[in-house]
Amino acid sequence: MGLYKRGRVWWMCFMHEGRFVRKPTKTTDKKLAEKIYHKVMADVVQGNWFEKLPGEEITFKEMVEKYLAEHSTRSKTASSTRRDRSLAAHLLGFFGDLMTTKVTPGDIAEYKTERREKGAAAQTVNLELAMMRHCYNLAIREWGWVRENPVHKVSREKVNNLIERWLSFEEEEKLLSPHRSGSRKS
Repeated sequence: MGLYKRGRVWWMCFMHEGRFVRKPTKTTDKKLAEKIYHKVMADVVQGNWFEKLPGEEITFKEMVEKYLAEHSTRSKTASSTRRDRSLAAHLLGFFGDLMTTKVTPGDIAEYKTERREKGAAAQTVNLELAMMRHCYNLAIREWGWVRENPVHKVSREKVNNLIERWLSFEEEEKLLSPHRSGSRKS
């Protein structure tokens, strides 16, 4: 941990809240880099250093709109894109104005309860949460907006896929009639 050179620029590396932090000092001068590093370390020790994620200034609505524009529209079929827009409408009604980093598993559990009370099927709620999970995965891996996916901490709704079906009279007769073989014995 400390300073190291990457290309021409000096970088600093230190532990903060149990994880490694690597940041450029944005200088090629080693003495200035050392001063920056010591200033940051003093802030860390005093509890005044907070790494700000871009997602702290981005609303859930902006994240979903980026997802729809960059992922859903470009890489999915027209029917899947329509489905995504429908799923997004429900999510935006509840989470739209929240910052991406402020959505908690408790908020998501509350959303699930509200959707079920309004008559949404368990599978529909699961599809909405799957889309939300995918948005957050992209925000973590590709956009660097957040560190954690709050949807991972919430259980899926239990789906009852039992379909009760009765045989028609024709199907019953066919099932109960003796099997006839197409081959003859000599």
